[in-house]
Amino acid sequence: MHDYFHYARGVRQGDSLSPLLFCLAEDVLSRQITKQSNLQHLTNLFTRYANVAGQWVKPSKLTIFCGAMHQARKIRLAKFVGFPMGFMSFMYLGVPVFRGTPKKIYFQALVGKTKCKLASWKDVLLSNVGKAQLIQYVIHNMIVYSITTYT
Repeated sequence: MHDYFHYARGVRQGDSLSPLLFCLAEDVLSRQITKQSNLQHLTNLFTRYANVAGQWVKPSKLTIFCGAMHQARKIRLAKFVGFPMGFMSFMYLGVPVFRGTPKKIYFQALVGKTKCKLASWKDVLLSNVGKAQLIQYVIHNMIVYSITTYT
């Protein structure tokens, strides 16, 4: 990147150009990751990317998920890359992430959050119509947000 673009400072936080630049950089990184077949090459790729982009990989904020693999190999893999081992299912950005068919337990946190919101609005000084609109708007958007992550 330094060969083609010369810059003195980054984009301001909240700038409308920021998400586009992020997508471009992550697309390049994603394409490079799919080409790697060796963990040492992958870790070298992360280091090179961090040096160019200024975005450092923080192992404590990452989790590695492995499919059908022996437990000893999973442990060696996690130790090598320095990421903690993750397990399915989990919550990410308030949405349950799981493998396979959905189960009722995966959505309990979302149901609990919805019930908590409804209970907090019980004493709001709004008319019944106002409360219905508030509920419809907020709950509808919570559900749409959750559903759009699965499409």
